[in-house]
Amino acid sequence: AAKNILGTFQSNPKILYVVIGAVAVIGLVLALSGGSSETQVAKAAVSVGQAVVLKNPNGGDTQLNALPQLVSVAMTEEDDKQIVCHVPPGTSGVVEAEQSVGLLQFVKVKVSEGPCQGNGGWVAKINVQPK
Repeated sequence: AAKNILGTFQSNPKILYVVIGAVAVIGLVLALSGGSSETQVAKAAVSVGQAVVLKNPNGGDTQLNALPQLVSVAMTEEDDKQIVCHVPPGTSGVVEAEQSVGLLQFVKVKVSEGPCQGNGGWVAKINVQPK
C-alpha cells in the first residue's frame, strides 16, 4: 500500500500538494474554531454572618492574614507579621466582612473550631465554601 501511495506521488506530484494543503486547512480550522464559549469560575456565594468551611482548593492549610492581601512565597519579616493563623482544611468559621482588592475578593472569617478557634483574619474568597 505504501509503494502505491509513493508511486502516485511520484507520477503526479500535484496530489502531494493537495494533501499538504488539505491537512493545513483542517489544522487551521481546528485551531481557529475553539474558544467561543467562556468558562466561568464558580464563585462562593457567601454573605456576612454566614457559616462557612475553610478549604484551600490547592490543598494544604488555609492562611488567615491580618489584612486582605496575598502574602508572597518569598516572605519578609513584615509579611510574617501579617499571618494570623494556619487553618486545617474543613475548619468551620463565620464570615464577618467582605472586601475586594483589585480583582481579588477577600472575606474576613472568624474561626469557630480547631487550633485557631476565636481568631479572625482575611482569606481569599476562593478558600471559603458555604456550609
